[in-house]
Amino acid sequence: MLVASEDVETREELAERLDWDDVPFHLASSAEEALEIVFALPSGIRLLVLLDFERLPRATVMDALRARPDLRPAVAGYLYSLVERHGAVA
Repeated sequence: MLVASEDVETREELAERLDWDDVPFHLASSAEEALEIVFALPSGIRLLVLLDFERLPRATVMDALRARPDLRPAVAGYLYSLVERHGAVA
């Protein structure tokens, strides 16, 4: 899971709600940090990305994700199983 936001409160709140012991979790405070994380991720990992950036920085990170076809998006069924395993997020 990658949570990327320039807003400290947003990062802290999402980290508190979504940081589960058995799910790799990354925080980024800028698009540059998010890009470093994306480039360093191992092949084949399932990935949920929450980006809270302006349009251009968000697009830059999304382009980097699209350039990594070896990463797998965390699809709805997988996300539901995580929520069931860890309880409600809200």
